[in-house]
Amino acid sequence: MAPFDDLLDRHHAAVLPGSQTFTTGWNGTWSATPPSVQVAGPSFHKSIDPGTSFGVGFNASGSNDQPTDFTLNGVPCTT
Repeated sequence: MAPFDDLLDRHHAAVLPGSQTFTTGWNGTWSATPPSVQVAGPSFHKSIDPGTSFGVGFNASGSNDQPTDFTLNGVPCTT
């Protein structure tokens, strides 16, 4: 099966609420522009094939509120 074209070179973003600040992330190329945190798909896993998944994660310090306003390639996600 061919990978989804729109998930090649994918970019995810979220907004950190309150006093949260990004500290570290894995399985992607991370950047932060407070209050947002962004991740691009890693070079070692550029596509997501149908029926598969790929996890990314990050740690933040500060308040314990949930991140908001998740997007995938600029399109809002339901969380």
